[in-house]
Amino acid sequence: MLSPYRALDLTDEKGLLCGKILADLGAEVIQVESPSGNPARKIPPFARGKTDPEHSLFWYAFSAGKKSVTLDMEVGNGRDNFKKLAGTADFLIESFPPGYLDSIGLGYQTLSSINPALIMVSISPFGQTGPYRDYKAGDLVSTAMGGMAYCTGEVDRPPIRISLDQTYSQASVHAAAGILIALNQRSKIGRGQWIDVSMQASVVRTLHTQLPYWEYSNKIVERSGIQRFRGGVSTQEIWPCKDGFVSWMFFGGAVGTRQMQYMVEWMDSKGMAGSLTEEIQDWSSLDLTKVSPNKIRSWEQLIGDFFMNHTKLELYEEAVEKRIPLTPLNDVSDVLEDNQLIDRKFWTNVAYTDLDTEVPYPGFLFITSDEECQPAVKGRAPRLGENNDDIYQELKELDEESIHAVLPGGNIPDNKRDLAALEGLRVVDFSWAFAGPFIGSYLGDYGANIIKIESNSNLDITRVTSPYKDGISGINRSGCFLVANNSKMSLTLDLKNPKARLIIEKLISWADVVVENFGTGVMDRLGLNYKKLQAINPNIIMLSATIQGQTGPRASFTGYGWNTVALTGIGNLTGWPDRSPVGTLQAYPDSVVPWFGVVAILAALDYRRRTGKGQYIDISQYETTCQFLAPLVMDYAVNNNLSTRVGNQSSYSVPHGVYRCKGNDRWCAISVFTEIEREAFRKAIGYPEWTKEKRFSALQQRKENEGQLNELVEKWTHKHTPEEIMGILQKAGVPAGIVKTNKELFEDPQLKHRGYFQLIDHPEIGKCYQQGWPILLSESPVNIKPAPCLGEHNEYICTGILGLSDEEFIGLFSEGVFD
Repeated sequence: MLSPYRALDLTDEKGLLCGKILADLGAEVIQVESPSGNPARKIPPFARGKTDPEHSLFWYAFSAGKKSVTLDMEVGNGRDNFKKLAGTADFLIESFPPGYLDSIGLGYQTLSSINPALIMVSISPFGQTGPYRDYKAGDLVSTAMGGMAYCTGEVDRPPIRISLDQTYSQASVHAAAGILIALNQRSKIGRGQWIDVSMQASVVRTLHTQLPYWEYSNKIVERSGIQRFRGGVSTQEIWPCKDGFVSWMFFGGAVGTRQMQYMVEWMDSKGMAGSLTEEIQDWSSLDLTKVSPNKIRSWEQLIGDFFMNHTKLELYEEAVEKRIPLTPLNDVSDVLEDNQLIDRKFWTNVAYTDLDTEVPYPGFLFITSDEECQPAVKGRAPRLGENNDDIYQELKELDEESIHAVLPGGNIPDNKRDLAALEGLRVVDFSWAFAGPFIGSYLGDYGANIIKIESNSNLDITRVTSPYKDGISGINRSGCFLVANNSKMSLTLDLKNPKARLIIEKLISWADVVVENFGTGVMDRLGLNYKKLQAINPNIIMLSATIQGQTGPRASFTGYGWNTVALTGIGNLTGWPDRSPVGTLQAYPDSVVPWFGVVAILAALDYRRRTGKGQYIDISQYETTCQFLAPLVMDYAVNNNLSTRVGNQSSYSVPHGVYRCKGNDRWCAISVFTEIEREAFRKAIGYPEWTKEKRFSALQQRKENEGQLNELVEKWTHKHTPEEIMGILQKAGVPAGIVKTNKELFEDPQLKHRGYFQLIDHPEIGKCYQQGWPILLSESPVNIKPAPCLGEHNEYICTGILGLSDEEFIGLFSEGVFD
């Protein structure tokens, strides 16, 4: 899709995945490394115990398909060569501390004067400006400062993170989205721009239910272990079974009708339903808020006993057959050997000759109907400086005319700034819940016209999900709906009414893109599959985002984001090693697939701009989240090492934990990665005697005595507030951060500086805050508009956009077309 473009990748672990995404999409990606190599080459796990820079599986995972060139940008000749190279590039990705490139004469202003077409993205822990701009953070500190840690884990222990770095990958996908938004803008205005990506804000963006709970209900969302709270009711989500754990939740009301009826019938067929068959005759009328906690616990006991009589695979296979949203908590081996992924040919084996083996990779970001541009892993990760000869020869032969003085298609004499980057893009959005709607919101906030198709008789589940503004329920008052559907218009249609077909056909003719995330087969049954849409609009781009994709033995599985947490292994990787897994409180993959969806759509649009071809995109929530887990999959395949949850531990950082501070449930995250940081940490805390002991000297000794070390660190942190700890350690150059609640995020000075929470005026609930995005574009500001009321734009869309007369609109209205 991106084969005409070249990217320079200067990132360490914080941005490597961004470059790999571009490489998978077909761009030429050159990893620019210092002569000593990228620091990420030293991150474990390593292949077969070879702890050298050429055998890091972390490096393998996120650098595949790239080239490598070594040069020292801090010296004259290296700096000159880099400037030449930058003159040939379309994109540049970097993750140095803010201000570093400026300090060596290679900042954005310098590079853009050489190459006005250059799109540069900077990934940093907190952003390029603001009070925390110079603060250091790894994954744990970002998870803490972004609010995800506080609500993950169990209340009697410290907050925790997922046991594999995630914030780097989150920031990387947003960076890729930012690049493609800017590429779209470049095609209009003839120049590139600078993109500022915040890791902290990338984490905040995952909290799509926690943040509304504070704004609308003044509720601090706390960690709840294996329990989940909905509307004031606590129900269990993670259940032990005969050989592991499964994820399943029970509901009342319309949602519960299907899944609970089938579950109880299944239990009854095994003689294990107990009182459930007698006590509940009609699940659709059950209101769990009116059921006592003791009664719910008694039902859970029956369900738990039933699960304990079956293996996780037995439960899963039967659940798929009965269309019950139950999934196993997979481990990494289960993911690698999953028949669904194997059937879809998801894993791609890449040869590493020095290991005399092949290493499995998540093979594609999504499946597209145009095989010529199928994104896939293009080859192994490069050896250090592997492409030096070719690239240096190119630089030697380079002349001024080879540099991007003129963009493809010619420069456009337009000096306007502050343009909506995606203005003119037209999207029909059939999606619901979270994973699909976020795609449209992202595009809409950057200027696209998004029309959300809804139905009064089959409401988007988030319209009827708490919390509600002022605690007053209503289909236009849900904080969950507002956070996922900003900057859209709402059109209500009865898709079963034949007259609605007129509206649909006009919409498809108008649109560039169609997005949907219904269960597999629903669009077929509605007569709205890609073939039908293509017949109306041959250039249409259609994206379907489902849990397990459109093909394979489990494509028909219907479930929710927490089911995908379990499938991907994320659930099993979150918790303490001596306890059961707890998973993530939020449906974490709902904050992965949308960003890949944005990347897919924008890459497809750029491809269509150059070729005239539309396409169908099949994106799987399961598969996109597996992109983030690649190092652990490789560790299992290459080393037979099966990773599991480890609380807050890190294999390459000690101390690395969340420590109790002064105050009620107050915590601070601390990560010490290097010997320089270790010495700074010892000095900052006053060189207590225990820091001089041999058992805490080298990394290996600290790992062997990590429990004792953590106790001693906490004796110090307990004397201070988390704000004091963060201030003391960050001033010393040690990564540390407050474990922030959802309330504290609204008060965070760095997020305020970035304008992350924007005050908007909603037509029904009035003033409210809306989340922004982790990226800031220098010439394309985000412009957030309120989420629509149900059917708010029916008349405007039909008469103002589609060109129906007032009489035609009134006639269709009287015939019940607008449900």
